[in-house]
Amino acid sequence: MYLFTRMARLAATHVVDGVEWAATITDKVNQITSLDVGLWASMLSPRLGAVSWGCAVESLADLEDADAKLMADPIYLDLVTKGATITTGEFDDLTAQYVFNPAPDLDAKYVAVVQGQLANGAFGRGMGVGVEIAERATAIAGGTASTSFLVGVTGGYGSCAWITGAATLRDLERAEQAVNTSAEFIALIDEKAADCFLPGVTTQEIWRRLH
Repeated sequence: MYLFTRMARLAATHVVDGVEWAATITDKVNQITSLDVGLWASMLSPRLGAVSWGCAVESLADLEDADAKLMADPIYLDLVTKGATITTGEFDDLTAQYVFNPAPDLDAKYVAVVQGQLANGAFGRGMGVGVEIAERATAIAGGTASTSFLVGVTGGYGSCAWITGAATLRDLERAEQAVNTSAEFIALIDEKAADCFLPGVTTQEIWRRLH
């Protein structure tokens, strides 16, 4: 199972109509393809004004088939052209493979995304620790949130991410607080994760589903 995301950044003068455009193009993609694409916006995080389209697929071929259908649709292509005037003009695609929890809560309305990078010489151990972190975080959350672990297929080599989804921002906050105050979880990070991931490159963001 793969997670595909496409991120854009809305121009400061087009935030309102930019969200409307992003929702319209989401509906169009779901109409043309068999993908179930959701629209997300960054909140309380860097990259103010960022929006992201995301979907889970069984294979990379599913994405190739969907792209072929989109490239043949003139209405979709017109919407893409319109986006050049509404966004900053920069679009980034990323694809990652689920390693743990390949069937995340697709009804989640809020997600916390922690991105890191596996250290050279520690890929095997890092993958194991990454899964253990996701398992432990999910258990500590007690059913209010679920954490997946993914490894990048595109982007920085060795990139990885933990994605925690919850139905409400309050549930996500409670899960984060429970994890961050768990002595057992802190010990796991200190004792096992320190030499498995590159220092100084880990980031955290919160995203809210718009459509």
